[in-house]
Amino acid sequence: MESKEINREINKEIDKGEGSGGGGGSQAYIGTPVGVVLCVDALGSDAASAGKAGILNDIDALLWHGYSKDPIKVNVPEHMLRAMEDLFELINYPRATTTQRSFSQETPIYSQGTPSSVERYLEDFELLDKRGKLATFIIRVQQRQNSNWQGRITWVEKGRTLRFITIMEMVRLIETALKSCSE
Repeated sequence: MESKEINREINKEIDKGEGSGGGGGSQAYIGTPVGVVLCVDALGSDAASAGKAGILNDIDALLWHGYSKDPIKVNVPEHMLRAMEDLFELINYPRATTTQRSFSQETPIYSQGTPSSVERYLEDFELLDKRGKLATFIIRVQQRQNSNWQGRITWVEKGRTLRFITIMEMVRLIETALKSCSE
């Protein structure tokens, strides 16, 4: 499917309040140990003309989760994805169905933690109070299957919840929402 067709489908899903497999409606809750809140405060000067590179490549945003007192500064998708993956590995949830391959001689260290064994600093109600000046997204990764993430994302200001079945689809949903904010 062409990029324009994918964007057109995502826009239809946002208008209907559905994502991959449906499940629309407003759902302002965390609901998972690894729920994160992405607070986007501004788009950088390059973001409006980002074109194929994507609007997320120049944002001013903070990523909040319950296992840290402080937010994580995010200005490109890689920062957000790495921070989320680090969180998943820290508490070993959701468990990945595949392990990372490596050609180095070092054996990767995987967490043996559980959500209840890692100290939690922020409760769900505190996370739900976090807001971005431009947009706020609650991201709930429910599964990590086939080297990808599956879950739901809620655009708080619009009260829309969409499902995603790949990391790329999640990123595209955020990009599409931010493009509509900047227009």
